[in-house]
Amino acid sequence: MQAQSDGPRYPTCLANAEPQIPIRTLLAGPIDWHCTDDPGRLKQLTVNAEAERVLVRFSIAAGAEQPRYFVSRLGEFASLTLAVGEGGGNWQVRSLSTDDVKGMPTEPSIIARLPSTRQASGQYVVIIDRPSHAPLVINSQLQDSDPSQDPAVQHGLLLIAILLGMVLLPIVFDITFYRVLRETFLAWHIAMAASFGLLLSVRSGIINALFDISIETWRVLLIMGLTVSIGSAMMFMRSFIEPGKLSGWALRAIPWIAVGSIILTGLHALSIPALRDVSTTLHMIGVMVPYLMLTFVILQAAWRRSRAGLYVFIGWLPLMTSSWGGIVTNFMPGVRPDDMLTAFYIGMLTEMIATAMGVGDRFMTLKRERDVARAEVSELDELSNSDPLTGLLNRRAIDARFDELRAEGYDTFAVVDLDHFKRVNDTHGHDTGDAVLRTVASILSQCPQCLAFRFGGEEFLLLMKGDQSEARAEAVRQSIPVRIAREVDGLDHMVTASIGLVVVPQGALPNSGFADIYRHADRLLYEAKETGRNRMVSERVRSFRRRSSDRRAAA
Repeated sequence: MQAQSDGPRYPTCLANAEPQIPIRTLLAGPIDWHCTDDPGRLKQLTVNAEAERVLVRFSIAAGAEQPRYFVSRLGEFASLTLAVGEGGGNWQVRSLSTDDVKGMPTEPSIIARLPSTRQASGQYVVIIDRPSHAPLVINSQLQDSDPSQDPAVQHGLLLIAILLGMVLLPIVFDITFYRVLRETFLAWHIAMAASFGLLLSVRSGIINALFDISIETWRVLLIMGLTVSIGSAMMFMRSFIEPGKLSGWALRAIPWIAVGSIILTGLHALSIPALRDVSTTLHMIGVMVPYLMLTFVILQAAWRRSRAGLYVFIGWLPLMTSSWGGIVTNFMPGVRPDDMLTAFYIGMLTEMIATAMGVGDRFMTLKRERDVARAEVSELDELSNSDPLTGLLNRRAIDARFDELRAEGYDTFAVVDLDHFKRVNDTHGHDTGDAVLRTVASILSQCPQCLAFRFGGEEFLLLMKGDQSEARAEAVRQSIPVRIAREVDGLDHMVTASIGLVVVPQGALPNSGFADIYRHADRLLYEAKETGRNRMVSERVRSFRRRSSDRRAAA
């Protein structure tokens, strides 16, 4: 057998044994070892690495420094026995539970100190009862010193802490974005970033430097952290990638796959005795199926030229490469299972950067689309509040803003009506009539401290504030025929205007609405028409009795 003299010492032999046999009796008796010179081929040996009891043997060369620590992949076990041979059939034995081993702060591994011996024979046997999965056996190794105390490892902790902060940082921006644009993909990106932060902290082992947790809790967090990360990533991509870029069946299947994955891996994490024989299979299905779906979604979005999918593809390529690489090493003959942690860290970094950029890009795209939609709605609303011929506001606009305008000091209501306007249309045509109406609208719009409205036909409303509103309204009325004669060609008579004006000071009529004041001004306009037209009738009131409209006769 080839033995190692420095660095990690890997197993050379595996065996199964009945769990009821006492440890020292087992060590003293014959053991059916299955051996190989290549540690990468241990998983090909005809030994069940998930049996009730599994024995792992290490052979250390004579004269080589004797190892002091046992290190292996994070996992659950009923009992871990470390035995060091002293020669002559004597063994130093140390039996441990999961509470007696320590978690590594920089990788998903456990570590335990080997028994002390004065005369090591180079024979080391590790007996694992009820290992939760094969990598706990296959990835066993002996070390001369505690790897977690290596200065390089301590520096690695700082880098992992920085990476963890970067992975969690997008949550802050997502929350800010979500307050502006309540899109589902932002909520799922928050969930994905949080679950990735959990996965990074447990898979790297840094959680052991931050919290005092048991091996079993760490194992459950690692299993569920991976599953929740994959599930939230699928749900994020489902809502993030543009409509039409993913197959309908995939969109429908993703939530079911996510839920099913959590259930299957949850059963594995609980270590239910009745499910021990199928627990690893459940876990494999619970991880592989969503991994395959996630890979399909990323590739299909990129193939269909999704803009969001491009960011996802770039960001996830290193992460998926490391993930699939780790999976392949668990099945490839002659290769020891490898967590590919360095590639995993690089993948986490690229995924965080690219996905955050994609989220920002998608946010800005959706925000622009929303702003355009709002502008269109605002434009439509403005059009619905304005007269298309003159551009003045219409009756709908003043109904919606009456209380606001009154509070701003508008206290004078002047109803303006053109005299004998029907004659203009009948004699000169509607084009000339429209030109007259536009000229009147221009005159009213130029009145300072006034708002002009067209109420239909030849009727306008001038809403005024400030001093001397009656005199200003009269000046506007007198300017109408002059401006029309100057600006509208083809007329053979003067087009005059009549005004009914009412001044309602602030607080004078607190319970009156626009309709009440308009009816009063309209009645005054009727009086102006009845008394000869081309004049203004005004009134300053403190209160008036509501009455039915005295609508004027034909103008």
